Amino acid sequence: MITLPNLREYMKNQLEEERNQKSVRVAGNSIQDALKQASIELGSPAKKLQYEVIQRGSRGIMGVARKEWIILAYETLQESEAPGLDEVDLGGLGLTGEHIEEVKDQDGEVFVRLTNDGAFLKVTRPIGKGKRATERMALEKISLRGVSNYNSSQVAKVVKHADGEYIRVGEFDYNPMNQSILSVEIADQEMKAYMTISQPGPGGQDLSPDDIRSLLKSNGVIHGIKDEVITEFIDYPYYNNKILAAEGSEPVNGQDARIVYNFTTDHSVVKLKEKNGRVDFKELDLIENVEAGQLLAKKVPKEEGKQGCTVLGKMLPARDGKDVEIDIGKNVKLSE
Repeated sequence: MITLPNLREYMKNQLEEERNQKSVRVAGNSIQDALKQASIELGSPAKKLQYEVIQRGSRGIMGVARKEWIILAYETLQESEAPGLDEVDLGGLGLTGEHIEEVKDQDGEVFVRLTNDGAFLKVTRPIGKGKRATERMALEKISLRGVSNYNSSQVAKVVKHADGEYIRVGEFDYNPMNQSILSVEIADQEMKAYMTISQPGPGGQDLSPDDIRSLLKSNGVIHGIKDEVITEFIDYPYYNNKILAAEGSEPVNGQDARIVYNFTTDHSVVKLKEKNGRVDFKELDLIENVEAGQLLAKKVPKEEGKQGCTVLGKMLPARDGKDVEIDIGKNVKLSE
C-alpha cells in the first residue's frame, strides 16, 4: 500500500532532481527527435519542455552538407507549480489520493521494437511494490532481437527514467527473411476477420499499426477494424495465434410507429378502492373527464432501419419501421 509519507518522499525527490538539472543541449534530425532526447536527459515529458534553437537543421544536397537541429531545452515546472497530492502521478499510474490503497503490484516492463528508423526501447515504471526493470533486462531483450549496434548510455537513460515512450537506442542489420508475416481468415459469413502474425526473428522488423491496417485492407478487410486490438498487439504481441481484428455490424430494423395515450385504454383490469373496509364501486374510472386543449395522445414516428456491413464492405439491408394512422373522433383535433 502506498502511504502519504511515500508520496511526500516521492515529490521531494522529484523536486530535488528538477533543481539539479534544469536545461540540456541536444541534437537530432528534427526538432521532435531533439525534444525526445531532451525528455530523456531531463526526465520530463516533452510536452513540459520549452526550447531555443541553437542551430537550424538542413537536409543538404544529396546528403552533402547535412546539419542536425541543435536546441537548448529546459523545464518550465517550478517548485511552486509542483502537483498536489490529489494530482501527483506515481510513475504514470494516473491515481488520485482517494485511490491510493487500490494499487495493484506490477513490475516494470521492457519493450523492444525494430522499425525502418532503427531499434527502439520502451521501459515502464513499476506499480505499487513491483520491481523496477533493470538495464540487464533491457540489454537481454535487445540482444534477443539481434541488435548489436546500440548506444549503451542511451539504454541506461531509458531504463532510469522509464517514461513509457519508445526511444531510439541504436541500429540493426535488417534481415528480410525474419520479417513478421500477417495472414487473414474471414469467418462467420464475412462478419469476422481474424489475423495471425508470425514472430519476427533476429533482424526482422516489427509490424507497425499502419502496416497491420494496410495488410488487413489488402486482404479486403475494410470495415469494423478493431484499432484497440492493434494498439495492444504492438506492446503485447500474441504471435502465431488467431486474433479477432475486425467485426462486421449487424443490420438493425427500425421501430414501428406507435401511439402513446395519456389516458387509460384498457379497463379490463379494475382496481377497486376500499374506504373503511368497504369497496367503493363508484370509483371504477371507466369514464375519464378531460378539458378543452388537453393533450390526449402523441404519435411516436417510425424509425428508419440501420444497414449493417460485413468486414469486406458488403452492405446488409435493414427493414424500416411501419407507420400507423391516428383515428380522429368527435371533438378531437390533430396538431402538427
